[in-house]
Amino acid sequence: MEFGIQVEPQFGFGYEEFVDIAHHAEEAGFTSLWLSDHLLLKQESVSTDCFETWTLLAAL
Repeated sequence: MEFGIQVEPQFGFGYEEFVDIAHHAEEAGFTSLWLSDHLLLKQESVSTDCFETWTLLAAL
């Protein structure tokens, strides 16, 4: 059985944090990394940085 991990870009993670999460997930044995494509979680999230999902996955 394989397990993946999902990270939500709209929570304001920086690129280096995403890289760290991906590396730790791989080291822990997770076989996939999933990102949602929601740019806003709620109205107050407008001021939070958010990476676009497809570009972030390509960069990782």
